[in-house]
Amino acid sequence: MNNQLARNYEPVENSTTAIPGHIFPSIKLKNAKGNTIDLADRNGDRWKLIVVYRGIHCPLCSKYLKTLESLYTEFTKKGIDIMAISADTIEKLSVQIKTDNLNFPMACELSADQMRTLGLFISEPLSSEDNNNLFSEPGLFIINSNGYLHITERSNAPYLRPDLTTLPSTLSYIKQSGDKRHDSLGGDYYPIRGTI
Repeated sequence: MNNQLARNYEPVENSTTAIPGHIFPSIKLKNAKGNTIDLADRNGDRWKLIVVYRGIHCPLCSKYLKTLESLYTEFTKKGIDIMAISADTIEKLSVQIKTDNLNFPMACELSADQMRTLGLFISEPLSSEDNNNLFSEPGLFIINSNGYLHITERSNAPYLRPDLTTLPSTLSYIKQSGDKRHDSLGGDYYPIRGTI
């Protein structure tokens, strides 16, 4: 019966939430220059990795972003664009970029409604010295070249995140493990899981 369900699964084109096997929803944010970017925008046949971090107040996030920076070239060579996003203001994002010497695309001003659309866990600050707005706990989204959410990971605390160092090779495997039976799930690569 499960195989029958899997064969009958149809991807959703216009999703308003981030669900595997659905088109990634339109989320418009600002970059450090104040320009509007849409996370759902695609770049040809490239995949996209979106890392959600808590904000400049989080030292674990800073460490994670530095790891992402060290892998930027490797992701790019493998056909994967990366972006990190948070609820921080443009001013805080600019400080984060300069302090951590980050060169990959980043965006900010993620609203609570957008966090909910992405299915992220939301926290309030423990201290107004660090942050005075709601912020998202960590999340990771991998969008395939057809715009479908292929893989996601969401945490309710800063201590649990995917190991970024394994992702370039893992995503290469996923992209090259085609199975024509799964074209309806977003392309000729390892099928999107968790869609039932």
